[in-house]
Amino acid sequence: MKGWRTLAWGLGMALVPAGLQYLGGVDWTQYVSPTVASVVAGSITVLLRAFTNTPLGHSR
Repeated sequence: MKGWRTLAWGLGMALVPAGLQYLGGVDWTQYVSPTVASVVAGSITVLLRAFTNTPLGHSR
């Protein structure tokens, strides 16, 4: 990896574990119902698929 990718990878390695630990400790039922959570998760999945350019199940 070169340039900005190395920086992004290092930043991700530093921030992702702390972020996941924080999110795991949040009581999400205070904020959304299980139905809303399902809709949000599904919407995020569809949105992420819109940004990909390879067929499902294939790598580059």
